[in-house]
Amino acid sequence: MDKVMKKKPISNIYLYFIGLIALSFGVVLAIKSSYGIASAVALPFVVSSKFSIVSLGTFNYIYQGCIFILLILIMRKISTQYILGFATSIIFGYTIDLWSYLLRDISVTEFYLRVPLMVFSVIISSIALMCFINSRLPMLPYDLFTQQVAHKYGINFGLFKTVTDITLIVLSIILSFMFFGEIIGIGVGTICTALAIGVCVNKSKLVFDQHFEVIVNDKSTFAVINNEH
Repeated sequence: MDKVMKKKPISNIYLYFIGLIALSFGVVLAIKSSYGIASAVALPFVVSSKFSIVSLGTFNYIYQGCIFILLILIMRKISTQYILGFATSIIFGYTIDLWSYLLRDISVTEFYLRVPLMVFSVIISSIALMCFINSRLPMLPYDLFTQQVAHKYGINFGLFKTVTDITLIVLSIILSFMFFGEIIGIGVGTICTALAIGVCVNKSKLVFDQHFEVIVNDKSTFAVINNEH
């Protein structure tokens, strides 16, 4: 008789912080590979490359803050979920800067190292997003924006997410030409990430669900507000 595998319990709070740390790590690895970063981070990357006095992490939560304000204006409401989503973006920004500092002396120029690094960044980012999904805690404002606006106007989420991602890529390319006369931050890695990350998230979630059981604190404000509509 087959034995039923006992799942290991894991707190959703732990998953939340694992997701934050891993996602910021994946962003920095993608930058190190020089093959292009995810569309959601491309715009602050271009701007921070021009105005290097301000870090990528700082520009990232300023950018997320703008999306936070736009979300409030479109939805015509402000909720705890939105506020905590912005707080998440601040923590995310600081962890990006932390990884950037810790990996500051690492420079990868060889092709045979850059490709695996790009692939590894996609895998790490996928696992991080899976942790965010399973934690049921506040998402970053950009993710909240695509989710909430699509729901409000009855737009297919996948279609709306694709359109917003493409819009960010186009804006990043325009700013790149304005600031540097060439494209930076956008490359084959950006396209590969967009195509592969959904599949990788689903695969990692299947493996995770087979081995772990998420323990959600019912009294947690995070868990409650993430189910707001």
